[in-house]
Amino acid sequence: MISQDEARARVARGAAHLDQVRPGWFNEIDTGTLTLSRGCRCVVGQLNRGVFNVAAVGLPYFRLNADGTHDVITHGFALDIFTTELDGGTREACYAPLQDAWIAAIADRRLAASSAVVDAPESPMRGHQETAHPHGGDRGTSSSSASSLSAYLNAWVRDAQRAVQP
Repeated sequence: MISQDEARARVARGAAHLDQVRPGWFNEIDTGTLTLSRGCRCVVGQLNRGVFNVAAVGLPYFRLNADGTHDVITHGFALDIFTTELDGGTREACYAPLQDAWIAAIADRRLAASSAVVDAPESPMRGHQETAHPHGGDRGTSSSSASSLSAYLNAWVRDAQRAVQP
């Protein structure tokens, strides 16, 4: 099975690639239904109307790189394109590190995008003074940016809850 560190490294390459070829891609992903072990519900599938077609996101599927790897694997979109036996575990369990890494990458990008909106020159929150926490210590956020973060996290939790509902 792939390690969490290797999964994060692969997903970082894949997410950076998507940032270049499809800006804002992370807003098209429903993390509540994201299932890396199923092509139609994985990142590529969700970006391509339910079809696992990496060519649609600018990667060759069958090209073998000089080092014997495939871009679809090194970019975190799949574990292995030909193997059905995945280290003796279930498909979902084997994909779990990639699944977690993609959810984290999507959450990071959504949070950064929402922060960019808060910091935009035309934003009414631009220049808003940071506030000290009423119980002591500077928490480093205004109540407005904290409520934006709260709204974002609530939406993310709703997506996750939909994923586990039968």
